[in-house]
Amino acid sequence: MVFGLLRDCEIEKAIADKKLKFEYAEGELYQPQKDKVKDPKERQLQPSSFDLTIGKIFFPPETEYDPDKLHYHYPKGSKGAKIGPGESLFIETAETLTLADDLAAFGFPPARLSRSGLTMTNPGHVDPGYKGKLSFTIVNLGRDIMTINSGDVIATLLIFSLSGSADVPYKNSTDKDEKETRERRAKLLNQLSPDFGNFSQRIVDEAARAVQKLSVKLEWAKLLVPALAGAVSAVFIWFIGFVPNFSAIATETEIEEIIQTVDAKILSLSARIGQLEDQKEILSFDDELDALREEIRKLKNE
Repeated sequence: MVFGLLRDCEIEKAIADKKLKFEYAEGELYQPQKDKVKDPKERQLQPSSFDLTIGKIFFPPETEYDPDKLHYHYPKGSKGAKIGPGESLFIETAETLTLADDLAAFGFPPARLSRSGLTMTNPGHVDPGYKGKLSFTIVNLGRDIMTINSGDVIATLLIFSLSGSADVPYKNSTDKDEKETRERRAKLLNQLSPDFGNFSQRIVDEAARAVQKLSVKLEWAKLLVPALAGAVSAVFIWFIGFVPNFSAIATETEIEEIIQTVDAKILSLSARIGQLEDQKEILSFDDELDALREEIRKLKNE
């Protein structure tokens, strides 16, 4: 076998020579001939790599497992899961990988995973002689809730042929008994935070700060509105005192109508000023005051 990165035909040969094996549940083995009939995009065997898929999905516990009783915990793996922004989870591959003593591998997230906003925190090297499933930690750094399912591609595996067999190959992980497997998995989940970087809590805190700012603005509004209403009332009282015997010549209903009329006139004058500004016409401030005085005089005489 050629030393270096294996291409598809060399991966097939390693499988045929039993130096490389991908085993699924119930002892089913990967068979290149069945893979070739699929659409090229759906094949696990790529031109110079092999795609590993999701087997089981595990979420870290909200409360850590008791360190003294890790072997009692058997987290139930899911075949499908939704992962929200900032959430993390632990994945085991569907395939059990077997490497000969002169083969090594490197697993890393495929481009399609990164484009979706999902990030793998522990891509890395697989030693010669390894036998077992591979596990990966996934974090959603995107904006949306993502759905992942058993059978989805989770890692791309590059396989390398060494110049010779390793002197001390990796000890097979499958040599561990069920108790050790439970303890290892529970320990890994204890180390994994459900909320990567406290992302969700930071969102809640930011929302709380935004609500607080809005509350302050509303409190100011509660203070300013009565103050403005008082100012308007004061101006109106001044206006009544300024016009001789005003209260004697106008009823309460008439006063309200006058106020509405004045408001309408002010709006009309504002619109006229805007039109004049748009047309770039110059109107002196004194003339505007005279016009306003004339409007008020007409209202008093009506």
